[in-house]
Amino acid sequence: MNFFSTLNHSQPFFLYVAFHDPHRCGHTNPEYGEFCEKFGNGEEGMGIIPDWKPEHYKPEDVIVPYFIPDTPTARADIAAQYTTLSRLDQGIGLVLEKLKEFNHDNDTFSNLYIR
Repeated sequence: MNFFSTLNHSQPFFLYVAFHDPHRCGHTNPEYGEFCEKFGNGEEGMGIIPDWKPEHYKPEDVIVPYFIPDTPTARADIAAQYTTLSRLDQGIGLVLEKLKEFNHDNDTFSNLYIR
């Protein structure tokens, strides 16, 4: 996030940070995994997220909603989605930490829009 160190603190700024999570990408990029599980994992082309501490959910540990058949496929899908939601949550937290580090936590309007 070198962006913050380049700011002129007397001028307003606009920063747009987009997360692909929790959108599925397996239909267009199956090599990334159903929920883009490879983003930020250090593999070539996937980037590195140094402060990210991955939290991987196991299919056997998820709670399956009553309206979804409790199958191994459903459990694996839910676990993958929980993992990407965790990644999204941590990513937003990292941006908020940087805002605070550069003293913009009280003068910045954050609008979170999740489709």
